[in-house]
Amino acid sequence: MRKRIIEKLKSNKGISLTELLVTLIFCLMTFALVCSAMQASSRELKRETTVSESKILCSTLTIAIQDKLRYSYNIEGSSLDNLTFTYDKNKDERFNKAQFVNKNGKIVISVANGSNEQMIALAPDSAYTQGIKAELTELTFSAAGAAGSGSSKNAVFKGKVRVMDAAGNELSSQSFAVEALNSDIKAF
Repeated sequence: MRKRIIEKLKSNKGISLTELLVTLIFCLMTFALVCSAMQASSRELKRETTVSESKILCSTLTIAIQDKLRYSYNIEGSSLDNLTFTYDKNKDERFNKAQFVNKNGKIVISVANGSNEQMIALAPDSAYTQGIKAELTELTFSAAGAAGSGSSKNAVFKGKVRVMDAAGNELSSQSFAVEALNSDIKAF
């Protein structure tokens, strides 16, 4: 056996075309498998990054909404469609009615007084990466425990923030309930 190997090594014959083709095909198949595995892992990384960013955006928006609602006053209405409030006494009082609006896949606060209207973003545009969209749903307000009702419980806002991908598939959602600390609630 050893003698044969030594004879082969000393031979000047070289390799055949068939051996070269088989080796080349084997290398190409290995390269194709490695490329497809890298593409699959790249797609999975992009999907996981989008899901992670959607969870961060959902949490950020929920906290921002809760902060605005917790310190709101002059509350009128009972649902997302008709709920208005004032949320910052230190700001310009000309803008005394605020309302949450789902606009172009983002949650914003619309503040208005007469013909003056401003849209205030709760998160910067850079937070809405890779086509993700957010919406505020199921926002309700219960004034059952408001001042003058004989209850010690404060008025409560309840709602849900949803974050979806560009196709509309839900990536994350978070429900919340927050008590209004200010009790000057107008009848609705």
